[in-house]
Amino acid sequence: LVANQNANKSTVNKALIVKVFDTSRYLFMCSSGSTFGPRLSGVFLGDWNEAGWNDDYVVNVNYTLQIGAGNIANLAECMEGPFRLLERTKPDWETGASRLWGCRGIVGPVRMDGERALFSNFDAFYAHAASVGYGPWLVYSMYEHYQISGDQTFLRDRGYPFLHDMAIFFEDFLSRTDEHGKVIFVPSVSPECPPAPGFETIASINAVFDIAACKHGLKMAIESANVLGLEQGAGEGVERWIVLLGKMPAYTTEPDGTMKEWAWDLGENYGHRHTS
Repeated sequence: LVANQNANKSTVNKALIVKVFDTSRYLFMCSSGSTFGPRLSGVFLGDWNEAGWNDDYVVNVNYTLQIGAGNIANLAECMEGPFRLLERTKPDWETGASRLWGCRGIVGPVRMDGERALFSNFDAFYAHAASVGYGPWLVYSMYEHYQISGDQTFLRDRGYPFLHDMAIFFEDFLSRTDEHGKVIFVPSVSPECPPAPGFETIASINAVFDIAACKHGLKMAIESANVLGLEQGAGEGVERWIVLLGKMPAYTTEPDGTMKEWAWDLGENYGHRHTS
């Protein structure tokens, strides 16, 4: 099949795509457990840290991509491990919100070792702890499970507690506004990418990664609350979160139409645009 594809690169070999899909689905199942999701190395290397990063769950892109197709590939039993991992570490998300930012609610970590998710990776350049966008990206897998299954009990008992607690975190964290009344994400991070050559850290202002994640998190919280009949009425969560959504910074573009990675005048850096 590979030889056939290489012999005719102008047409996608559908039989090869089927094999790639089936193989990937098989590897996902082999790497998943009832309480853990797949690690960077899967279960096939026989060596801890062979893939780097101490085999942690690195959620600025790696882990989120690994489990990204679990729901839509009809692997609900394999997604139970990722869900339990989030639930098991949620108390550390609360610690991050209160200790790092003095905020209510929860903030998602950049790394988890499988049991804990405290912020323990601090580096002058890779200042991932300055990002607030990892949580919504992680919890989307739980919301997506509801979208596919229609299971409102799952949404109420397991997904919504994350979404609610992230929404109130953003209410507290986004306490600064610019001259146009738009909230300012400061500090903020575009993972692994400093704003422009010469910056000595990835910590920045108004990284689109964080803005997009926050918007998605608030929308999921609003939609879930409406489905469940929660946080309704004047002054309640849905009303507050809709107002906060209206204060999000606008995405901006370069003269050639390229989307800016920072909604702030920081320059751009195309040397390492991160998949996230």
